[in-house]
Amino acid sequence: KTPHGFIYLVQPEVDALVLKVGIGIYQSYLGVHRTKDANSASSEVWRTGKPVAIVNYQKWDGRARDRHLDRDAIQAIIGLPLTSGSEVVGVIGVGFRGGKNNFSQDELYTMERFAALASIALDNAKLYQRLQMELEERKRVEAALRESETNYRGIFDSVNDLIFVID
Repeated sequence: KTPHGFIYLVQPEVDALVLKVGIGIYQSYLGVHRTKDANSASSEVWRTGKPVAIVNYQKWDGRARDRHLDRDAIQAIIGLPLTSGSEVVGVIGVGFRGGKNNFSQDELYTMERFAALASIALDNAKLYQRLQMELEERKRVEAALRESETNYRGIFDSVNDLIFVID
């Protein structure tokens, strides 16, 4: 019952979470980086590997101090780890503006199950990407082999002398 959600993914090359998907107020944060030691719910999820459910985000000590968050007045937030094996590879979450003073067990369970399914989808996407790269490499190697064979045939067919190989 909120239009505000986000997905951060870990970018190892910059050692940060980067907001890749944002809806609602988080849409204006696309590309924002969060380091592991930063004050934010997403950073805490990344650090601990555990879900975070905060019902009074404005008074939470670990709150991100972005000027947009003060203006947008997120009141409550749920952040959950996206994992690959035991490694946190991202954070998925939703934020609420006003009126949310607790989270039911059903809401938390549903979000945890959704995060687990999203983690599987991320793993599958990475495997598919690797497969595509391996197929492209195989095509390149096969093309190089065909070209080499064509060159060899051309040389062999143009030689008028007898060729022996002695071992």
